[in-house]
Amino acid sequence: FPEWTEAKNWAVVNSLAVVAQRRKRVYMVCIRNDLAKDLFAEKGPYTVPDFKITQKFTLEQIISRDDEMTDTDKFERFGISEKLWASHQRRDQEHARKKNGFKANLMTDLSEPSPTLVARYYKDGKDCLIPSTEDGAPPRMLTPRECALLQTFPKEFWIPDTKTPAYKQFGNAITVEIAREISRSLVKYLYA
Repeated sequence: FPEWTEAKNWAVVNSLAVVAQRRKRVYMVCIRNDLAKDLFAEKGPYTVPDFKITQKFTLEQIISRDDEMTDTDKFERFGISEKLWASHQRRDQEHARKKNGFKANLMTDLSEPSPTLVARYYKDGKDCLIPSTEDGAPPRMLTPRECALLQTFPKEFWIPDTKTPAYKQFGNAITVEIAREISRSLVKYLYA
C-alpha cells in the first residue's frame, strides 16, 4: 500500500463524551483515493478527532428533557407488565446462579449514564429500565423520545407513533453529535 493509506481514519468512540450513554462504536472516515493522496501529501493524514470524556452526563438529565408527557403518563404508556417484570427477576436469579453476568438493567441510580441502547429494546426493555416511585410497581422502558435524546437527535426530530420502529431506529443509530463532530473535522481537513 502507498504511504498515504496509513491515515488514522478510524477510532473507537464512546458516546459518554457527548451524552449519558455508554456506547462504544467504531467510526471510519474514508476519502476517495484520488483526493486522499494529494491531501495526504499536502496536509498529512486525516485523523478522527479525539473524543475525551470531560464531563459526566446523567440519565436523569435525559429524562427531564423529555417533557412531552408526565411521569405518570410515561409509566402508563411505557411501563412493563407485572408478568414481564417477574420474568426479568426470575431470569436475573438464574443468571446470578450461573455467574454469567447477564441481568436486566434496572437504573436505580439515575445520576449515572444509561447502558447501550440496542435495536431489540422494544421486545422487553431489559437493557435500561426506569424504576417506579410506587413500592413494588414494575419499572418502565425509556420513551422513544428519551432514546432519541440519548442518541443526540434534535428534540424536534419526528418519531414514528408505533413503538417498535422507533426503538429499532434509535437502537441501530449512531450518536448524531459524534457523527457531526467527525463530519466537521473532515470538512475542515478537506477545505481548510
